[in-house]
Amino acid sequence: MKPWLLFIALLPGLAVGAKYPLTDEDLKTYSRTGCLLVEGVFSEDEISPIKELALQMLQYGYQIREESHNTERAEIRLDRNGSQFVYDTNTLVIKRIVWACGMHPEFRTLGADKKLKNMVFRVLQTHHAHHLINQLHPKMPNDGVEFKFHRDIENRRNFDKGWAGENMHNGGFVQTLTALEAMDEWNGAIEVYPGSHNDSTPLKNRPETQDIIAGELQQQYPPEFVRMQPGDVLLCHPNLAHRSLPNQSNNSRLLFINGFAAQGAHQPEVKYPGDDSGYLLKISE
Repeated sequence: MKPWLLFIALLPGLAVGAKYPLTDEDLKTYSRTGCLLVEGVFSEDEISPIKELALQMLQYGYQIREESHNTERAEIRLDRNGSQFVYDTNTLVIKRIVWACGMHPEFRTLGADKKLKNMVFRVLQTHHAHHLINQLHPKMPNDGVEFKFHRDIENRRNFDKGWAGENMHNGGFVQTLTALEAMDEWNGAIEVYPGSHNDSTPLKNRPETQDIIAGELQQQYPPEFVRMQPGDVLLCHPNLAHRSLPNQSNNSRLLFINGFAAQGAHQPEVKYPGDDSGYLLKISE
C-alpha cells in the first residue's frame, strides 16, 4: 500500500450533521473550520440528469482530445461551444471541464439553484455575487488525476490581480462542491484541513514534497477526508488548505463545482474562461 493511502485510511471523516437550510450553528461551524458538509441538498431526480450530461461531456471531451497540440505546459486547454476542456499534457486525461454551462445550460440551472444561492447568501452576507466557476471534476479509476495542496485564494489571485475579497465576510468567496457520484477515501477523496482558512500562506508550487507540506499542516490542523453521497454539498472557504488524491478504486467520481465571489471582490473586467462566466447573480430572495 502506498504511504499516502495508509495515511488517508486512518483519517477521520469530516463531521456531518448539517442539513439544508443552514442554521446559525452551521454558519458558526463554517466560520470556525472553513468548511461545511451539507447532506442531501439535492434529490436523485435532480442529480441524475446532470450526471448523464456530465458523462456525455466527458465522452465528447475524449473524442476531441486528438485535436490538442504538444505544449510545454502541464495542461492542454481546448475551448469548445462556450466550455473549456482541460487535459493532462502527458496522458491526455481530462482533469476538469471549465464553465460546463457554456455547452449545456442545465449546469447553470443547477449551479445557480435557489438552494445553492441561499447557502451562498448566508455564507457571504451579500445580495449579489459573481458566478465565476461552473466546473466538472471527474476522476476515473486509476486515471492518475490529483490536485496537490492549495488554497483556492491562490487561483483567485492568479486570475484577478485586483482581487479584493480578503477583507470581506468569509473571504468574499465560497465554493460549492456537489457530489454527482459517491466519494470516499479510495476514489479521489478531498482531504481538508479545518481551521487552516485562518492562514493564507500559498501552498501551490512549493518545492517541498506533498508529505512535508502535509506534515507541516498537521501540526496545527488535524486533517479530515470528505465522504459524500450524490446530492451532498461541501462548502469551502477560499483560504482552506486542501488537496484531492488519485482514484485508486474501480468506481468513478464526479464532482460539480461552483464558485461565487461577493460583489466587489472580483473585478468584472477580468474574464474567466467560458461564455458569460463571471456574470452577476442575485443570490438573496
